[in-house]
Amino acid sequence: MSHIHSASLRAIVLTPCEYAVDPRHSYWTQLLNDNGYDVLNLEVLDSARHWVNRRELFVTENMVSAFAATEIKPNQLPDFLRRLTEKMDTSTGAFLASRVLRYLNAVDHDALRELDVDLVIANDLVGVVLAQFLWGEKSIDVVYDAQEIFTDLYDLLDGESLSVLERNLWIDIETYLCQYSRGVVTVSPGIADLYRRRHQIDTTVIPNFVPKIRHIDPVEKSGPVKFVFVGRAEPYRGLEQLVQEWDYSVHVATLELIIPDGPYKSRLINIANSRKRQLGGPKFREPVKPWAIVETLSNYDVGVLPYNYPYPYSEASPNKFGEYIAAGLAILSSNQSFVSEVVTNKSLGKVFSWQEQGSFDTAARALFSRTTLQDCVDAVFGSRRDDLNFESGFNTLLQLVSDERAVSVRSLNWIEVIGPYVVEKGKFMPMVLVYLNRAFHKKVIQHLRLFSPIIRIFGRTKLGRCLAR
Repeated sequence: MSHIHSASLRAIVLTPCEYAVDPRHSYWTQLLNDNGYDVLNLEVLDSARHWVNRRELFVTENMVSAFAATEIKPNQLPDFLRRLTEKMDTSTGAFLASRVLRYLNAVDHDALRELDVDLVIANDLVGVVLAQFLWGEKSIDVVYDAQEIFTDLYDLLDGESLSVLERNLWIDIETYLCQYSRGVVTVSPGIADLYRRRHQIDTTVIPNFVPKIRHIDPVEKSGPVKFVFVGRAEPYRGLEQLVQEWDYSVHVATLELIIPDGPYKSRLINIANSRKRQLGGPKFREPVKPWAIVETLSNYDVGVLPYNYPYPYSEASPNKFGEYIAAGLAILSSNQSFVSEVVTNKSLGKVFSWQEQGSFDTAARALFSRTTLQDCVDAVFGSRRDDLNFESGFNTLLQLVSDERAVSVRSLNWIEVIGPYVVEKGKFMPMVLVYLNRAFHKKVIQHLRLFSPIIRIFGRTKLGRCLAR
């Protein structure tokens, strides 16, 4: 890691997943660095670097990677987490409890507790659970980046939803942690209102906009207007309607979908191919690396956000919205609350409703005009310079946590206390069973909704707990 002045502030960006999975993690790191913090990234992983290791703690430059295959012992849990050891009602609940208990075991190292740090950005609810577990007894500012609405997320995924008791358990944990945190960050005014009502907490709103340094300069374009969607293919994203509705001459407008491979993408391709069209349909493209998304998008004209989520995810701030703006694209959006309000108020593009016949066609055709399109693009460039960037919300948060504090003279190599690595080997057959059980369970959770009655039975038994590990 780069060595900066010994009296600088120190921060940790803690992610309960692989750090590179979400670009928002790197936004935190970059802007903290830009504001004088020496930053360490701590990722807690769901799989080991070497599959036979039962615990790992690796240090590479400014990254610490932690993993554990087994759960933490119940007597090591703080009081607010002890209910996670109880029998859960559903298989999803058992899986989540076991996952958190494994992650707690992954970070249960004195070397991490002893880090001399001023600020922790804890991403998602599991991240702030880990931060409280490690540093709750210290005077360290922990900021909870509540970029996902944890309990509601599992209503959208294939598989069994959380029971009422499980949902209330997680809401109680989140309420406790919101009160404990120095600051709580949400991604839209609508979600901030939800957190105010659910957790009695005011939040700082930082949408998923891209830092200015990653914005792409204008590129002159001609020919047919190029529309694009980039992202995963999942339920509630409106992609089925999008591929059915698109039917325009390729000499006027094209639509490309940049989607990772998977069963849902295959389903979309089948839907698109079975649709009888008069003109031209969408094309599917291979995914691009996360670091290349904004540059790739700059070759298009219009970014499409066809989402059709129920509340509260209708209030979300999609990563792709920020990436479209960073690439200088006009926006074609469904009428999901946060995105549509920004698009309309700032004249960034056009908004449609899947519930109104012909609405999509009207909005899309309006952007076929290069004059209209250029007006929208000009508005995008002006708005992203002024406030549609990560810095705008970040600077508000920084004022909250940057009150006067004494900064002692410190060692330049502040992460040397961790050491190069910690590895605990597991026995061959038990580790095989752990990984097979976990892989099987996750497959059931994600893809086999038809088996939910069986999963529900498993969730109330020792077998359900075993599968959750």
